[in-house]
Amino acid sequence: MSRAKVVAVILAGAAALALAGAGAAWTFPLRAGADTAGAEKAGPGPRPVHRVNPSYPAQAKKDKVQGDVELAIQIEPSGAVTHVVAVSGPTPLRAAAADAVRQWRFEPGDAVLKATITVRFTLVEEK
Repeated sequence: MSRAKVVAVILAGAAALALAGAGAAWTFPLRAGADTAGAEKAGPGPRPVHRVNPSYPAQAKKDKVQGDVELAIQIEPSGAVTHVVAVSGPTPLRAAAADAVRQWRFEPGDAVLKATITVRFTLVEEK
């Protein structure tokens, strides 16, 4: 086999492997969710019917702290949010995110559900 054919076969194999990997990642996403007004809820479940936006902590704003805070929550059959725990995110923003999400209400359901909410804190430059 000539050197050009060996290179062509290797490149074709690498391209096929990359396409197969991309197809698998697209078909089986590791996490689903949609950004909605600075917060997202991963996975299927009840829709929020009442949201409270978090207050940006003054010290965090002064220190220019921003980022996503991930919260593990429990939604009662009534739609009330209970058992809010910050899983990740900047420490100065966690309490504000948890306080806001505790006030959320979801559509009533038949059972207790667990969900993950991501609250995004982004500083906007003032002109």
